[in-house]
Order: sequence, then C-alpha cells, then structure tokens
Amino acid sequence: MHRWLDEFAFRPPYGMKHRRMRHHMAGIIEVRKRSGDDAAAATARQHIISDLKREGWDAMQPFPWDEKEYVLMGLF
Repeated sequence: MHRWLDEFAFRPPYGMKHRRMRHHMAGIIEVRKRSGDDAAAATARQHIISDLKREGWDAMQPFPWDEKEYVLMGLF
C-alpha cells in the first residue's frame, strides 16, 4: 500500500509532486478497493496525512478529495 501510494515518487516528471496522484480521499478509496481491508485504508490515510503535513496542510483544512482539489489547495 505504501509503495502503491508513492509509486510515482522517483519517476520524472513527478518527484515529490507525486503526492498529487494518490494522496487524497480518492487514493484512500482505491486502497480500500484494492485491499478490501478497512485497516489498510486507515493506514493509507495516516500515510497521506503525514505527507500532507509536510506539504503545509493542517487538520483544520479540508482533506483533499482528488488530484484536482489537491492542486487547487496548493499542496504540491
């Protein structure tokens, strides 16, 4: 699950901007579909929250829904 979330981290042109691809609610939903496990989705959410905080997000802000919203929030 962690590898899937960070799959684009070392692929040009993304680098650390890879987070826009799967670090949002749609990414969590996809993890749940792939694993069928709520625990995996909870772990994915924690991974994403940790990375979002590195981007300047805080818990008082809305959680990004998808890549478009992630970018609109300036989280990349």
